[in-house]
Amino acid sequence: MAGVEIAGVVLGAIPLVIEGLKAYQKSIKSIKRSVKYDSSLKKLIRGVTEQKIWLEDNLDKLLLAACNASGINISVGSDHWSEILTGNSGQAVQKYLGNTKQAQFKELMEDFESTLLDIANALHAVQRSRKKESSLVRLTRIDIRKLALSEDLDGKLVSKRVWYLIEEPTIKSLTKELHELNSQMSRILTDNKELQELKNIQVSKIIPDERKASAMASLLRQVRSYTDRLFEAFCKAWVLSCHPSHNVALFLDTPKFSTTGWPSCGISSFNFRTLLNDWPKDVKLSPAWHEVGVTVMEGDISQKIHSSPATSQSSNTQIPPSITVSTPGPSIPQDTLDQVKNLCIELDRAKSAQRSLDLFLRCGHPTLCYDLSTCQQKPSPTTWDTISLEELLSSQKRILPRQKVRLALKLAASLLQLKTSQWLCTAWSNRAIYFPKTTLQAAHQTHRIEIEQPLILYTFESAAAAAQSIPNEAKPRLMFLELGILLMEIFNEEPISTFAQREQGIEPAMFHPKMREGVARDWFDETSEQMTDQYAKVVETCLSFALERAQPGAQTWDDGDLWKSVCAKIIGPLNQECGTFRSA
Repeated sequence: MAGVEIAGVVLGAIPLVIEGLKAYQKSIKSIKRSVKYDSSLKKLIRGVTEQKIWLEDNLDKLLLAACNASGINISVGSDHWSEILTGNSGQAVQKYLGNTKQAQFKELMEDFESTLLDIANALHAVQRSRKKESSLVRLTRIDIRKLALSEDLDGKLVSKRVWYLIEEPTIKSLTKELHELNSQMSRILTDNKELQELKNIQVSKIIPDERKASAMASLLRQVRSYTDRLFEAFCKAWVLSCHPSHNVALFLDTPKFSTTGWPSCGISSFNFRTLLNDWPKDVKLSPAWHEVGVTVMEGDISQKIHSSPATSQSSNTQIPPSITVSTPGPSIPQDTLDQVKNLCIELDRAKSAQRSLDLFLRCGHPTLCYDLSTCQQKPSPTTWDTISLEELLSSQKRILPRQKVRLALKLAASLLQLKTSQWLCTAWSNRAIYFPKTTLQAAHQTHRIEIEQPLILYTFESAAAAAQSIPNEAKPRLMFLELGILLMEIFNEEPISTFAQREQGIEPAMFHPKMREGVARDWFDETSEQMTDQYAKVVETCLSFALERAQPGAQTWDDGDLWKSVCAKIIGPLNQECGTFRSA
């Protein structure tokens, strides 16, 4: 019999068997008042009902997995079970399961039908309600099909015209057989899902254009090296005794990637941007982040150093200051240079004099230079505050589509630029990412949040910070999982904990870190169709990387193939997605 007939008969007949049990349960009460027997009937009804629900769930899972793998959109439910072995859905199922497993699944469906028929015949004594005498009628498979294919699918036909005398032990045994058949179906689906995930892992290792991916990875490795030099510069430019701590906000910026081509060589400089502040003496007050321009360079101590020109500022947008790491250029007068003794004092002087301040790193020794080309320009009086991504998501502030993609690109690139450096010692989550927030002059009660300018916060508590141990490098799996979660949080504009509480009833206090991967995959399944194809593929790749890192022999952050894979499958597609907004 064809698969469509099997599915239709089995799923149509189960409600009739259940209704028959209920009809007999109702009728037997007028003949034999047995609480124990009535209780047994309830258990039998519940047992068959559970197997019906389980079978429906197995069929739904099979259709969803097969159609998603083939890129076919299909709804689930009783109207679509007949499509398991027909049309496009049938082809998708065959491709997903393969010939062998498809044959096994079909055989299980046939066994399920046969067992269901045996249950119906275990209720073998049929009394027609319009006749006074009883006549035993043995049900055949044709009878079951007629009932299943009739319009009276809710069982009214059975409950009105017939009632069954039951053989309880037989039905108990047959119900167990249904359970075993469902278990076998579930095992097939589980094994095939794991096989599909392993295939996805192998696909994720394939790099479409290795040359381009290698160039991007090399570029990001250079930026990664610059971040360490910047960290060292701050460690040596601050004096511990002046303040209990020194605070830096480092912006998460990326190199300029072309959407049509990839970099063919490295870079000699990279512009970092920072905000600096001192914690107020009154611990009840929030720290205010003031704009202070700083330039960090590396070069031979005998060379003269030339500071980079100041960044022009728009009249409409407050642009945070820049820190530049680069090789030395043309020299500037020696009298503009001075050895740094206390950066905090120099920062205060620069703010009071309303002039910019450059910090150079030469052979590990910080040197000050008051840039003559910009000292007459008054720095912006803007005082910056910060807001975390967690707070931003909870505030229900609207994030525009272009902002989502650009933010996603910066977070993905920063994962490689900062991970294993001393700047990023915390977990990569919505609590580690911040945004600058300014009070609007026209309305002091409202704020502007620079959503496309993510940053991280770091507190230097002593000059010995440079000697701190590098964070644990052996957790790329966790970091890719958290990156995927971050991208979903940005797209859906809510924390994953909110989804877990709303859809799965998991209270925030009970949302254990070990639950995050399972919840993240469920969240992706529910929302991936709303994403663009590129964005969805990036999130799916992050989750695939997370699965792969759990396998024996997982790659580490020093693995070159890991960097190239991330550039080709995560950063590259996001950069292309950003290009669609630039051209719009």
